[in-house]
Amino acid sequence: MMMDANAKSGLYTALRQVCYLGGALVLMFLQWWIAPVFHNETFEESNIVENLQVAFLGTALLFFLVRAYLHKSGRSICLLCASLCALASCRELDETLDELLPIVSWRVGFLFPVLAICYAFLHRNGFCKTLILFCRMPCFTMLFQAVLIILMAQMIGHNAFIKTILMESEHIHSIKELFEEAAELMGYYVILCASIDLLFEPKQP
Repeated sequence: MMMDANAKSGLYTALRQVCYLGGALVLMFLQWWIAPVFHNETFEESNIVENLQVAFLGTALLFFLVRAYLHKSGRSICLLCASLCALASCRELDETLDELLPIVSWRVGFLFPVLAICYAFLHRNGFCKTLILFCRMPCFTMLFQAVLIILMAQMIGHNAFIKTILMESEHIHSIKELFEEAAELMGYYVILCASIDLLFEPKQP
């Protein structure tokens, strides 16, 4: 059966989504596999899960920058997405940045969105048009879903919330890290998938 350009585009989008789902399942099984090795340190600071989070964010940042380089008209939006990945990376590296920048710490990451917003303001002609087009792309939907996952991770993994439920359990910290870091890892993975999907998107931006 012959397919037109729209049908082929829809098919390719669906196939990519299936691949992303497969990657998510692999990521889940990976956590099950490493848990017997690291036990309650699996989700601790500077361990394998946090390193994976930073790796996902760094790779997504790179892909957004590549898209910004390839498509000038949507550069402002891609740079803004990249800057938010940089901010999230700084947040995940807070322990390291506490030592390097004792006062500012991870908050130095806010510099990246500020610079991206300044760039967008300087190139504001046509920005609204490209933003509307961007909002129609699968990438935007995936990014929005990633934000929801990360917010859910913060809410469920909130220390006071966990304490209210478990009272005086000695494992409160480990349970908190389990909920928060596992969900954040999946959220950052979705951001990575969104950045990959944007590279395959033929439309502007």
